[in-house]
Amino acid sequence: ENWSLKDDLQPRIWSKDGKFPGTAFTRSIGDHKGELVGCFAQPEFSNLTISEKDEMIIIGSDGIFEFISDKEVVSIANRYPSSEEACRALVGESYKRWIKKEDRTDDITVIVCFLSKD
Repeated sequence: ENWSLKDDLQPRIWSKDGKFPGTAFTRSIGDHKGELVGCFAQPEFSNLTISEKDEMIIIGSDGIFEFISDKEVVSIANRYPSSEEACRALVGESYKRWIKKEDRTDDITVIVCFLSKD
């Protein structure tokens, strides 16, 4: 089923067997339970060629990029010596901005891979 809660503007996907997962997403990579109620578990992807000029790869959910520009995401990641620290900083900053702008957060997921870090 696909319907909205009273005060919720986004349609949600509900299982016919109960009010779960009750999610507002249409894609969830590898979420086969969600796939049973209409989500797409297959990701969209692009192929890119990495050059010597590329310094990092950042893969993030829309929860990361909703309130932080691509340029600022790169700037924040570059402040940290490790991928783990960069990820923690990006998740933390995204969370702060979501709470400031909304009464909720979206999925906040990020992977940072430094290709060369001196």
